Amino acid sequence: MTNSICEAFHSAYVPIEENAPVICIGSLSEAPIYGSKITDWDENGEKFSIWYLTFGEEVAEETPEEVLTVTELLQQRPILSDFLHLEADFCFIIEADGSYDVFKDS
Repeated sequence: MTNSICEAFHSAYVPIEENAPVICIGSLSEAPIYGSKITDWDENGEKFSIWYLTFGEEVAEETPEEVLTVTELLQQRPILSDFLHLEADFCFIIEADGSYDVFKDS
């Protein structure tokens, strides 16, 4: 399976689980939206990837993180659907006008 974002930016299509966690910082209604998919390891040494999303121009350092499932996030911000299929080390920025950029952070 593919999608236009993955194809356009040469990313493998990565299926996402509806209950997968997404870490969100800032008000979900704000833009721009900055997303970064990172790889980490759990306490058992198992590798996993997770999305960190920041909403808004300026987010205070002390702004708490909110953990949502993919389903909860997409109910509020469906524009993110195709972007969440990017592979690890990809980042994106979606501006308030809907324009976007995707890049690999390597």
